[in-house]
Amino acid sequence: MYSTVIIADDLVSINAGVHTFLSHLSIRLIDSVNYCDDALLRIHAAEKDGEIPMSFSSPINLSKQIIVNKKLRQARNLRST
Repeated sequence: MYSTVIIADDLVSINAGVHTFLSHLSIRLIDSVNYCDDALLRIHAAEKDGEIPMSFSSPINLSKQIIVNKKLRQARNLRST
């Protein structure tokens, strides 16, 4: 399971919902940003500070996380309709 997650979405209400969901999963550190560029900057800063391994921010891993975020958003939209 992940211990640190960055939520990147421009809708604050979605960020709050995902944050609440992840906190129920005992995620240790949850960070929210409004733009993917901000998330990427935070990932690079964490790499520079040695907080995460360099391989984490590969384009493949970031793409997977973006896909997961979109699926969570779609699931929320389906439940609200």
